[in-house]
Amino acid sequence: MTTKHHSPGCGHKGAIQMSLGMIVAVIFAVILLTSLIAWLSGMFEDITSITYEVTAIAKQNLIEDIETTGKVVGVAAPAVEDWARNKRGAITLAVENDNPNTLTTFYYHIYVENTLGLSNDVDHYFDTTSSWLTNAGTIDVPAGAVSTADIIISIPSNAETGTYQFRAAVCRGSPASNCHSASEHITGYDIASSDLYGSDQFGITVV
Repeated sequence: MTTKHHSPGCGHKGAIQMSLGMIVAVIFAVILLTSLIAWLSGMFEDITSITYEVTAIAKQNLIEDIETTGKVVGVAAPAVEDWARNKRGAITLAVENDNPNTLTTFYYHIYVENTLGLSNDVDHYFDTTSSWLTNAGTIDVPAGAVSTADIIISIPSNAETGTYQFRAAVCRGSPASNCHSASEHITGYDIASSDLYGSDQFGITVV
């Protein structure tokens, strides 16, 4: 009968390899868990830190207004007159696709168009206010339907008090940052974009 001889230390080596594998697995799991917690915390903060919101009724009224009046672009803003510094809010942009057969991607650009009670002209605040919100993007709209997008606005602590009149312009072509309606207040915007689809406006008074 043949007797098998085990080399000294084989079992110990296997135990060490298993321990290392477990350590690596635990470290990997901790990293994944940490990343997940950070992502969920960020998402939760984005939701809970919004002070000024558009009500569900206002959003529904916006959609009905677009569907019944022939407008293709509309904006619903929170029902507040004054926005405090360091606060976050949201406006709702709605776009109707007038093509009954094809899903269409529209390009939107939101920018300050006029100001009241501020110390400089509109051009002075054009770049500054663009950092308050995601001011350019896209919205996909199914054939013959209306789609909406919530635009988050963050008022910085150093925002100058006064009223800012914003324009939400929607175009059929890219880039979104080139989309604008005709404006007598903004340099270079005297003629609307050739592919302008529609626009609407809303105002924010910073106090």
